[in-house]
Amino acid sequence: RQSGTVIAGRFHPNITSNGAGGLVYPDSAAEDDRLLATMEYLRGLRSSGLADEAGVSLVPNFQYFLTPQERPWWAEIVPEFEILTRAEALRRGLSPGAYEAVFSFKAYVMEPKKYLPWLTSKFQRLGGNFEQRRVATLQELQVDYQLAVNCTGLGARDLAGDRDLHPVRGQIVAVRVPLSFREHPEVHTWDPEEGDRLTYIIPHSEVTLLGGTRNHGDWSQVPDPQMTDHIYKECLRLVPALEGSEIVDTWACLRPVRSAVRLELESALSCLPVVHCYGHGGRGYILHWGCALEVQKLVETCLKEKGLL
Repeated sequence: RQSGTVIAGRFHPNITSNGAGGLVYPDSAAEDDRLLATMEYLRGLRSSGLADEAGVSLVPNFQYFLTPQERPWWAEIVPEFEILTRAEALRRGLSPGAYEAVFSFKAYVMEPKKYLPWLTSKFQRLGGNFEQRRVATLQELQVDYQLAVNCTGLGARDLAGDRDLHPVRGQIVAVRVPLSFREHPEVHTWDPEEGDRLTYIIPHSEVTLLGGTRNHGDWSQVPDPQMTDHIYKECLRLVPALEGSEIVDTWACLRPVRSAVRLELESALSCLPVVHCYGHGGRGYILHWGCALEVQKLVETCLKEKGLL
């Protein structure tokens, strides 16, 4: 049986994925097989009874729009989808903000601080290993390994020489919410699709995450106090029920954005075939399982060609 080793300079909890909101729902204008595969995987976790220990929940989601909306392609694949007019939303006690329509449905929330350790444990039980060190070149791995999977995110700018990658900075605020909101957790998102700011509220088990920003080309990972204040006020304006929330943490990260996800086999690197899988931007959790299945197929094909499978 083949074994695998994950090599990284940092592991959970000191990685970008640890601070993500982990909201998974159809966010593309066109049908996306990787997204659909991830949602099918999450449905399977829930039906198998593993969702709680994996940190996966299904919660009400309200997505606000500035203009009237048509029914999206994915309306039939999420639970309890409906389009609310502003008047209907107000009757249900939603935000009094300046929007014209709301998508109401149930969405998956993956809590990284539970999901990543759960996945790590599962990998180890299957015989996987972890090694903490930095890799300077992909070629250096050919001494000990038959194949490499490059999932280095922004690190691929140097490791793979990919200048199509660039950072999009995000900042979040973690709060402890009032009991009324904690007992009835909801996701709220408002994305004007213009500028560098968006508003979202994503509940986790111990805290609720408020966001956010999308600053292209900004490499800073230091939270901006003024932006923290702005995020808090914007989220409070969207959901007044958050009044009285206590800020317990702030965090900034760099999303690895690319013109398109790079997922392909490259076999021109000396004797070491490399499967590249990076450039997911802010859609890492949304696409992760669908991408993993594609990577698996490429790895199996490569190992079979080498007579190792």
